[in-house]
Amino acid sequence: MTLDCLDEWTVVVTGRTTPASLPAGVAFVNEGYLYDRGLRYEDLVAASDVVVSKPGYGVISECLAHQTALLYTSRGRFREYDVMVREMPRLLRCAHIGQDDLLAGRWRAPLDALLASPAPPERPETNGADIAAARILQLLTHPNG
Repeated sequence: MTLDCLDEWTVVVTGRTTPASLPAGVAFVNEGYLYDRGLRYEDLVAASDVVVSKPGYGVISECLAHQTALLYTSRGRFREYDVMVREMPRLLRCAHIGQDDLLAGRWRAPLDALLASPAPPERPETNGADIAAARILQLLTHPNG
């Protein structure tokens, strides 16, 4: 597959086995190398302008937390897909790319349009750990309240 965006975009792919060759504009990050250095998938999402993926709980939450745009494609049979697709634009800068365009490498127009789109109208809280810790502390210090 040839991507039509490689003259303006760097595409980063991950995996466990380094490909024999990659076109100019495509960078490979070995997952073992990433994890051995104390980094995680979430760090890669945070360092990216756009994630290209099928929507799922993990990728959506990481994109929300790091305000990373999501270019998504259909994911087949997934019960929550319709709800996710309906609600994502309210909280996340996102756009759909059809399977035909995705697989044919026609990414430039959807990527450019996505990054030109306005920020979503709402920004969810992403400090759930702080909220949970405060509530636990409250229950420990005031067990009846």
